[in-house]
Amino acid sequence: MTEQGESDSASLTVRGLQRAGGLCRPFLGPPQRMEKPATIIASGPVKKDGSGTRSRRPSQTIAPLAKRIGVEPDLTRSKGEEALAANAVERPHGKDIHDGS
Repeated sequence: MTEQGESDSASLTVRGLQRAGGLCRPFLGPPQRMEKPATIIASGPVKKDGSGTRSRRPSQTIAPLAKRIGVEPDLTRSKGEEALAANAVERPHGKDIHDGS
């Protein structure tokens, strides 16, 4: 669904948006059960070769959490670049979240 409420197969459904919002609870509580991640990575919506767009679902999934904890999400990687994304992440005590859907 787009921000305008229109059906869009590249975007999360209403239920998906609700679930994305639910990702905030373990980090923000109450009670806060998990440390806030220093980095959040999701595959970006534009293919690296510039051949159009693809799913916005990964970036939409992490957007509510990133906004609530004040972290700028890293959307610079594409599907298939998981190893590059992993190498780019600094892992202080395993506090990173990765959604490479």
